[in-house]
Amino acid sequence: MKGHQDRLQKNPNFFQRQKGLLMLLVILAASAFFCGSIPFFSLPWIQTQALGIPKAARPVIQLPAENLTSAPWFDFFGSPVYLTNTLVAVLLTDILVIALALIARAGMKEIPTGFSHIVEVLVEFLYNLSEQTMGAKWAPKIFPIAGTIFIFLLAANWMHFIPGVDSVGLLHHAEAGGRGFEAAEIDNSGIYYLKVEDPGGTLVPAESEDHNEDAGHEGGSNLYVVTPFVRTAATDINVPLGLAVVAFVTIQVFGVMGLRWGYLAKFVNTPGLARGGMGFMDFGVGLFELILEPVKIISLTFRLLGNIFGGGILLAVVSTLIAFIVPVGLYLLELFVGAIQAYVFAILTLVFSSMAMAGHGGDH
Repeated sequence: MKGHQDRLQKNPNFFQRQKGLLMLLVILAASAFFCGSIPFFSLPWIQTQALGIPKAARPVIQLPAENLTSAPWFDFFGSPVYLTNTLVAVLLTDILVIALALIARAGMKEIPTGFSHIVEVLVEFLYNLSEQTMGAKWAPKIFPIAGTIFIFLLAANWMHFIPGVDSVGLLHHAEAGGRGFEAAEIDNSGIYYLKVEDPGGTLVPAESEDHNEDAGHEGGSNLYVVTPFVRTAATDINVPLGLAVVAFVTIQVFGVMGLRWGYLAKFVNTPGLARGGMGFMDFGVGLFELILEPVKIISLTFRLLGNIFGGGILLAVVSTLIAFIVPVGLYLLELFVGAIQAYVFAILTLVFSSMAMAGHGGDH
């Protein structure tokens, strides 16, 4: 007790400095509880008509990003480029990260508190991680890259917890032979939702190929699907692939910076051939590493894509099958998974860069 009192006397702002972290945990827990509670009230045996909450509809899930514009923005070497919902998510993530950085910078002082304190702890953690992996000499050079990757991915992965992401967007007719729901307007507001007639919310197949043109066609159905305005960025393979390419180039650059031209000898070990004996084995190992080096791009890409895309599917499907308790637990789990995937991507960039700077020769 005496030691605890002495600590409070020496640092009277101890608990105040923890308020920001405590508030963040409360907000995350409340958000997970709220998101997990909505499906409970949309079950068939709850009076949704009285509550005015539409039933939860199972989404149409696809891997490629959906276009938000019918015409391309521009052509890139003969290929049309459209505005996609994952591109919107990337732009919003960039804006969010920059805005939070400016807010944290504005609140910095000798003893930061609140949000600035949280950012300081995060940045200090990332810098220490870079220093432990790369050493004090190289940490200042690689820290901006690894830190940016972590913070960007953390914000992008947690974006699908914002209400409306992956769920609010444009209504489109279902493809001929595809599946969808009928659209229903909410109290003449001009806002529509997918009307679920059956208890399970199962997608209904479109029966007529020309239902897009004639909603009242006999035997046909005027069925719709939703293209979200914003979809979690990492569920589009282009985002993990782009980050993987950045990480791969970073690894090669630091390998050259650390070993100079000796870095090429790791893959094409011609000096080893001159030694004979084990030198031939060293030459073969170098060629094997040369073949495996580009595989790092594939590994980084599909590790991130698989975890985030799979997590999004799990949340969407389970939330329409089981109510209240299980979705809350899954939301909390996905908070952890999103942070872990950002950490893994950043730490692998650091570890691979450190390995690239380690030579194979005896002097290394």
